[in-house]
This record gives sequence, structure tokens and C-alpha cells, in this order.
Amino acid sequence: MTLVKKTFICLIPFILISAKIDAQSFCFYDPNTGPIYSNGSSGAIYDVTSGDFNADDHLDIVTANSVGENISFIPGYGNGTLGSPDTISLSGTLFCIASADLNGDEQLDIVTANNTTIFVLIGNGDGTFQPSTSYPAGGAPSRIYSEDINNDSIPDIIEACGNGVFVLLGLGNGSFSPATNYLAGLTVNDVVIADFDNDTILDLVSTTHITATNSELSFLKGNGNGTFASSSSIFSMTYPNNFIAGITSNDVDGDGATDLIVANSGNSSQRVELYFGNGDGTFSTPVFYSTHLSPFYIYHTDANNDLIEDIVVEEGNGFSVLKGNSNGTFDAYEHFTAMSSPNSLVIEDFNEDGKVDVIIPSAYFGSPLIAVNLNCNITGLDTPVQDENKSMNIFPNPFNSYTTIEFESPVSNAEIKIYTVEGRKIKSIKHISGQSIQLSRDYMPSGVYFIHLVQNNKIITTDKLVVMD
Repeated sequence: MTLVKKTFICLIPFILISAKIDAQSFCFYDPNTGPIYSNGSSGAIYDVTSGDFNADDHLDIVTANSVGENISFIPGYGNGTLGSPDTISLSGTLFCIASADLNGDEQLDIVTANNTTIFVLIGNGDGTFQPSTSYPAGGAPSRIYSEDINNDSIPDIIEACGNGVFVLLGLGNGSFSPATNYLAGLTVNDVVIADFDNDTILDLVSTTHITATNSELSFLKGNGNGTFASSSSIFSMTYPNNFIAGITSNDVDGDGATDLIVANSGNSSQRVELYFGNGDGTFSTPVFYSTHLSPFYIYHTDANNDLIEDIVVEEGNGFSVLKGNSNGTFDAYEHFTAMSSPNSLVIEDFNEDGKVDVIIPSAYFGSPLIAVNLNCNITGLDTPVQDENKSMNIFPNPFNSYTTIEFESPVSNAEIKIYTVEGRKIKSIKHISGQSIQLSRDYMPSGVYFIHLVQNNKIITTDKLVVMD
């Protein structure tokens, strides 16, 4: 299903939580002061997936809920806001969830799992689903995915759980073959599916918890028919309190070999681990990057539109972003606080402005709420940020025809630059001296803008500007 991109200007009153806004930093609005959405259930939200489930060309979300024995469909409106939830009854605590077109009807379907069973719900294309079909599977599931692992153009199911990796091959009509268990008896926290040995066949790598002091990355070579060879250890760690959790993959350094990005949340670790692939199913000794607190599930995306993939990790009371560089290295993390600790994230463009946003579901029991962290990063800026960050006062704001901008202290030969939320500069006022100016709307359409005060080729303060008709 194709998502039609449209241009929206978001008028939600969020507060900016990143003081620095430049091509090197990340910027997300603070969800704590904006709309918070309910999943219509109780208990924690254990996982979340996204897609256009009601054929309106906007992203929606579906949550897996810990209490109530249900999942929740929550429509999105394409402007960064969400609608009222609709709960769908199943059974047991739902730990993980994924979405794909499982029966080839061009409508998104759902696969979710409780402690013993995988449920498949075929979508009707209007945000509703047919009664579920169930399949026996592993216990204590942590993650579930739906990808075509045997190259027959039919999505399959891969489940990481407390007693192995379970694989169910799709039959093309929304039903699946019985599960095959790999890594039986071992606790698997996460699994990633990619071609790690450059034979055009998908393989699996899992984060496997062996004992309280030992974890390993397990490589399962794909045979091309949906089965996998016996596992081999990529890297084993045997120090106290080690706990590798989430895993993802990407060609980080652009050498044509797929690399591994792993979250280690052990008490003595708290880091992201990067394993460069050799292209033959083996990997280099890891490079470590510190994180904020207890990183768990991990993702990669271009969070600042510089055409280089960054790392996003769910951890602590929010998420952190590590900026990617073109040489395969990453900068120190920037942490963004949410309303509570999440179990999962969705990273997609929810307000259709060309930048990825972060959906954060609450993992706290009794507060199953969902926050939307809209991306306010401005790309293409031509001016570095000065270390000193002074303030300015804009009144009225929002405004219709004219507004006054008052600076904290007098400026000399300064410049005002105004950008759209996409990072396009649309207005510039030069040779400003004194402590205030009057700004005319002129040709600016209604919407949200970012305003920069520049002096001596340095941005000395930034703020948000709202124009209304």
C-alpha cells in the first residue's frame, strides 16, 4: 500500500526540548506538554506497530496491551495527531506485535503474540479486522516480525522468545505452517533478518541470553527455503551483569557488508555495540558507544535528513539518538525525555513533513498512554550555533499581520532568518541594531516557522513563530 505524502503544518502546542538547532543536532518536541493519547485499555503497552490500516493514506498505530487481553487500533490523521482507540479482544497478555499484508489483498494485517500463542488478524482495510486465527508458538515472546525469508513473495513470521526463535512460513492466504524452533531452550531477546554473508539469502542473528553473566550473538545461516543451519556464536560476553537486548542491522560504513547494531543494557555496560560485517557471516570486534540508561530496543533511521543513518535507542525514560557520520562512526548520544519508560518505539513520519517522528507508548502499568514526539530538526542551515544562547520575546505570537520581536540585550548588525518546518529559508532581515524590531507577515502562509537571530555569523537564539489567518 502506497502512502501518499502531503504537506501539513502542525499547530500542536509542544515545547521545544532541544536548545541547539543545527545540522549537527537533533530536535524533537517535548510530548509532556502536548496531547497525550490513550490506547483505550489498561496496564502497560508492550509493543506498537504502524501502517495505513484504514486506507486513508495516513499512518495509524496498533498497540499490544499487557492488561485487558486486547490490542488497540488508533487512527492517525496525517498531521501528527491520533484519534480515538478501538480495542480488539484476544486472550492473555500481548507482548509483541507486527504488521504486513499476509494474504496478498493489499490490506495490512496484524500478527501478535501472548505467552503461548501467535494470533493472526486479517485486516478489512477500514481499521477493523476479521476474527483471529491462532498458532502455538514459544513462551515469553519479546519481539515478532513478518518478513519473506524464503523468497516466495509471501510474508513469514519470526518470533524471538524465551525458549528460542520460532519461524512460521506463510502460505499466501493468511495462514501459516507449524512453527519450527531454532535455538531451542535459549532466551532470545531480539532477532534481525538480513543477508550477512552476501549470498542473496536471508540469515538470522539473535541476541541470546545464556546465563546471568553470559550473552552472545547467534548467527543462523539461511538455506534459502525458510530453514536455517545450526547456530554459531558471533561474539560471546562473559562479564557480570551483561545483557544484550535489541538488535538491528545496516551497512553502516558503506562497504557492501551488513553490520550489526546492538543494545547492551547490563548494569556494567549501558551502551550501543557496533559490529562491522566482513561479508561472510563473520564480524569484527565491537566498537562501543555509551548511552543514557538501560538501552533496550534499537533502531536506525535518518533522524536529521542529512542522508546518513543515525541510531535511535529506547532507554531509560525516553529515547536517545546517536548521529551517524559518513565514515561509519557515531557522535555521542542526545537523550530526549518522555512521560515514562517505553517498551517499544515507532519511528515514522506521522505529520507528513518529510522528517521521522517518534511514537512512545508508556510501559507503566496503570498509565497506558501514547506520546507523539514530532521532529523539529531543521536541515540545510548555513550558520553554526553559538555556545551562548540568549532569549527573545515575540508578541503577539501567534500573529496575523505584524508582531514585535524583543531581544534580551541589544544587538548590532544582526540578522533574522526564518525557516519553514522543512528547513527552507523563506525570509531574511539584515542589518538589525537595537533591542527590538517589528516583523511584517508579508507573503508568509499561515503555519509554524522557526526564527533565528544571527550575529557575527553565529546563531545566538532561536524560537518558534506561528502565523494565523
